[in-house]
Amino acid sequence: TTLAHLRPILRPLRTHIVARLYEITQLETETAWRLASSVADKEAYFSEQERALTEIRNTLEAQVQQVEQELLSG
Repeated sequence: TTLAHLRPILRPLRTHIVARLYEITQLETETAWRLASSVADKEAYFSEQERALTEIRNTLEAQVQQVEQELLSG
């Protein structure tokens, strides 16, 4: 009877585990995941990625400001 009591509890857990395994498999096939997981110094890699994204954001913000100024000036 203990097993019968546990079966309804275990069934959703199994489904959840299968779903997570599928997600992991999908992540592992993505190029970005393979690149990030192959980097020896992950801190340095992500710091560099953060720096690059900050530069891109700053460039885009400057371009938006320039367009806004051009629109305001006529």
